[in-house]
Amino acid sequence: MYSPIFRTIRCVLLATTILVAADAAQGQTPPLCPDGATGSCTLPHSTPGCADATCCELVCAFDAFCCIANWDAYCAYVIAPSLCTTPPPVPCGQPSSGPCDQVHATPSCSDATCCEYVCTAIPTCCSVGWDTQCVTLAANGCSSQCDPVCPSSSLAESELCGEQANPPCLAGVPNPALQSLGNGSILCGKLQWVNPETLDIDAYRVVVTDPNDDLLARVTLSFAAKAPAFLALVTDPCAPLASAPIHAQIDGCVPSVQTLCVQPGAWYAIVARGTFPTPEEFPEQCGSFQRYVLQVSWNDQCTDPCGTGGDCYGPHLEPGCDTPACCSQVCAVDPLCCEKSWDELCVERALTLCNPTPPLNDSCQTPRPIGLGSQSYSLAGATPSTQAVPSGCLTLGGTSVGADVWFALSEVEGTITVSTCAPGSIDTVLLAYETLCDSAPVACDDDNPQCSANSNSSTISFPAVCGTRYLIRVASAGSQAGSGALLVSSTLPPCPPCLADLNLDETVDGIDLSVVLSGWGLPGQGDIDGSGMVDGFDLTAILSGWGDCP
Repeated sequence: MYSPIFRTIRCVLLATTILVAADAAQGQTPPLCPDGATGSCTLPHSTPGCADATCCELVCAFDAFCCIANWDAYCAYVIAPSLCTTPPPVPCGQPSSGPCDQVHATPSCSDATCCEYVCTAIPTCCSVGWDTQCVTLAANGCSSQCDPVCPSSSLAESELCGEQANPPCLAGVPNPALQSLGNGSILCGKLQWVNPETLDIDAYRVVVTDPNDDLLARVTLSFAAKAPAFLALVTDPCAPLASAPIHAQIDGCVPSVQTLCVQPGAWYAIVARGTFPTPEEFPEQCGSFQRYVLQVSWNDQCTDPCGTGGDCYGPHLEPGCDTPACCSQVCAVDPLCCEKSWDELCVERALTLCNPTPPLNDSCQTPRPIGLGSQSYSLAGATPSTQAVPSGCLTLGGTSVGADVWFALSEVEGTITVSTCAPGSIDTVLLAYETLCDSAPVACDDDNPQCSANSNSSTISFPAVCGTRYLIRVASAGSQAGSGALLVSSTLPPCPPCLADLNLDETVDGIDLSVVLSGWGLPGQGDIDGSGMVDGFDLTAILSGWGDCP
């Protein structure tokens, strides 16, 4: 998610800002959280620090860049959610709260309706402080005077003032001449005066398709207009609008987006001035109008995304993830994780909210046996091992890595290549050890620029001989966790099974051990690894393979 280039730039910026601040302060160390810092701690902004002093101190103790340079997306979306506890919200509309159109250090604002609207979008406005983001959203969303702009690619409603060209019904039946909207089409129209006896209600025909034939389609209504106005979706345009299963209401300037799974087939998008489900008369005659922009789109994502998606601790394009409880927790905080895709931010939230248990192969003492081919791995819940990384293994220097998991590779020979190169792979470090956990690595790698799918992946190669066990360590380059695929290949086929079974009785036992001991220091049958001499490696092969052959 955060590449070596990102980390390098961040370190350079941090070092520069520290030197500038130190020079300006004549050698004094700048404070962690700046006095008078503003801005939400959970939203990025261009100034250093954030409004919640406690959270600000915690974040900047972890990464001083956030209080010296600016409160960027890494501070807001990665560090703050992990370290800070959001205080309970302050009720909206209290007389002692500050005005909604001015920045103030206290949470909430005095206009209850506007306050609730803002805090639904930015919860910290009601729990931390009313910062510039809160004021901006209030200015845009709590006004009824805004006018949406028609996109250049949008369709246009051809209707003049004083006429009604697209009413829902004609003589009690659906209007057969209604304009049709395709999936995702954007239309720009006007609500205006018709005559004293007629309300301007615009209608459009939509045929919702169902490519997977499950009799459901996920429909999304996107609607922007000068308030008050609403967009409703109905199957019968002549029926009361209250029958609409889904509608989008505009009470301010921010577009309304509503989603619902419906049956495929013919539907009608109805636009009217007023508050759903009651249309209102346009108050002025020709010369003014109420512009609106609408979009109706649909897809096949109507199954519950929680419990059916990919790994909760790895990013994927589909919404939701495979663990229902964790998925529900994440989507309660960030609904887009269940509506659009399970991206890196959803993974970060899952790691924070769901407290994954460490995997069984979290330690070098309990590696997971693997062979050639593709193996899945997950760093969710894993902890860092104590083994230091040799100097020169890491792109940015240093000798420590983040969480890691371990694998045991045996019965292989030739040149072994192990790689995490795969689309969406996290920033990994790979190390290989021969037999023992505390031995020096026989190979290591951090970033692999040759991997076009992800240059933050790793690839190592090393020679292997039959009868030797190799430990593969997959580690995170930093604090990022997630899952991926471990690809293992060799220049030679796998070793014949159970090489230590020298008398071919399907068991490695005392008879095989006696063969090795009797031939010690000589070439011959006890030379299991093919080195030309019976030695300690062959004894290790006997002991590690002791018992029945697999």
